[in-house]
Amino acid sequence: MSQETGDLTKKTGGQVATLDFVSDSGMGLENIDRDDLALPFLKLLQSGSDETKKKHAKYVEGAEAGMFYNTVTKKLYDGEKGIQVIPVFYKMTYPEWAPFEKREGRPIHPDRGPGIMSKVTQNERNKDMLDNGNEIIKTANHFVIILGDRPEKALMTMKSTQLKVSRNWNSLCENEFETDTKTGKSVPAPMFSRVYKLNSVENSGSFTWHGYNINLVKKVDDAGDIIDLQHLSDIYEICRKTPHINHWLPTKEWQHKKQFVNKPENLTIRVSSPFKNKPFKPNQHQTHSVVLTKDEFSLHKDNKESGIYFCPSGSQGGQCQECRACWNENIECIAYEYHGAKANGESKNLLQIEKIKYGKVA
Repeated sequence: MSQETGDLTKKTGGQVATLDFVSDSGMGLENIDRDDLALPFLKLLQSGSDETKKKHAKYVEGAEAGMFYNTVTKKLYDGEKGIQVIPVFYKMTYPEWAPFEKREGRPIHPDRGPGIMSKVTQNERNKDMLDNGNEIIKTANHFVIILGDRPEKALMTMKSTQLKVSRNWNSLCENEFETDTKTGKSVPAPMFSRVYKLNSVENSGSFTWHGYNINLVKKVDDAGDIIDLQHLSDIYEICRKTPHINHWLPTKEWQHKKQFVNKPENLTIRVSSPFKNKPFKPNQHQTHSVVLTKDEFSLHKDNKESGIYFCPSGSQGGQCQECRACWNENIECIAYEYHGAKANGESKNLLQIEKIKYGKVA
């Protein structure tokens, strides 16, 4: 043990007791409120940004135009490679700024409200000016969570030409829907239910600047799933480098189905049905699975005609034991018994299993 390690641990009965910060979670932060915190901005750096100027006090080593920069964590992100974020809240604000030559780091007023626009006139540069000489800069605010090894909270602000990007992003969010499993109707999805990828793109006109390119990636999945095609390609590479191992990949990301045909032979990709008690139709996916509530599982588990393989782990202490059905591509559909808080009860979603006949039988 090093001296440094010895200073941070205690020896008890020959055992090393490591510090437990989890039990002290939040201790020492009790008196910190919102006014005591710095708001983290996610900046899209430009060629004129202070962070890119080596002689400037705000210079950040390695910072270049087109990168994303968290003003609190000081972390830089490759704009070309992009980052993934979850948007959680949006608001349009109307801050009042001093004239450009007198402008400091913050506005005179953070938000004058939309009513202030009736009091502005546009100058020869199409700037919204007040009679006092100050400028109203319409600003779209997107509060996001930056995904990564350690997720970060940040605020993205978009102005001027980037307001169009903001509107497009809001339209993407508004066009996402969820299916109400009780009624079968589509309902608007919450903003924070989707992951988006941000890239920086170079624009040119009378001068060159960097803007945002934003695309939908996937639905947020609390179980972890295929993030993107690169992630899927990495999984394929691992499988090819371990040919002596049979791999099984359960996924809800069926939109990558076209890429599944190129999978390694030692990988079984089993697409999970998004609804309890509602399996996919025969041949809709090569191999797939469905979760059944306890009553439905018990009702149908002895049905040998459907071709559905009913997972035996519920009667095996939650263990696979000798079963390897999930890895078997000759089994088209596997049903798992649901063990959640609402495990019991029949569902009207259930397709009539008596009428289902899968092509591949266990």
